[in-house]
Amino acid sequence: MNILSLMQRFPDQHACIEQLERVRFDEEPYCPLCGNLHVARKRQNNVVGRWNCHGCSRASMSSPVP
Repeated sequence: MNILSLMQRFPDQHACIEQLERVRFDEEPYCPLCGNLHVARKRQNNVVGRWNCHGCSRASMSSPVP
């Protein structure tokens, strides 16, 4: 894979983050710290790719590949 094919496959940040979340979470998002499924996308300040866990109260987590 070269840089041109990467740019075609992932034309923007949103497309990249969607792929990382598919790899990280597979079917359903979860907290990597406590494993809780009660997580939600962070909505403030248009932060892309950040999640909040409502189980362990982890303020914020991202979706990098483990």
